[in-house]
Amino acid sequence: TGRRGTETLLLVEDDPAVRRTTLRMLDAVGYFVRVAKDGPSALELVADRGEPLDLVITDVVMPGMDGGTLVEQLRKMRPGLRAIFVSGYAHDALRERNLLSDSVSFLSKPFASSELLERVRELLDQAVTSSEVS
Repeated sequence: TGRRGTETLLLVEDDPAVRRTTLRMLDAVGYFVRVAKDGPSALELVADRGEPLDLVITDVVMPGMDGGTLVEQLRKMRPGLRAIFVSGYAHDALRERNLLSDSVSFLSKPFASSELLERVRELLDQAVTSSEVS
């Protein structure tokens, strides 16, 4: 694909090593990335800033607040926000909670940079297409 990103993403990941690696992948192609270590700090970040937010990439299993709850809360502030859930094992839990939809994607850990970037682009381009239609 080779397209560079210009959008603003929110990365929420409690593991510092995974957070750094994922941030580097996204930075490398030009996305503007806000980073939070957990759900509460992600909510604070979004509430404090009126800047655009195009997509959230969040771990599913985190201490305090899981990714599903976080995305539900974020969507109260930013309706229609697109999300990528990342996890080593939570696909079924997401399906049970009906969190997987067109505006949501799931990525299993560990993932390659190309997988992540392809998924991000896919969701962002879907958002553009659906907003052009309305």
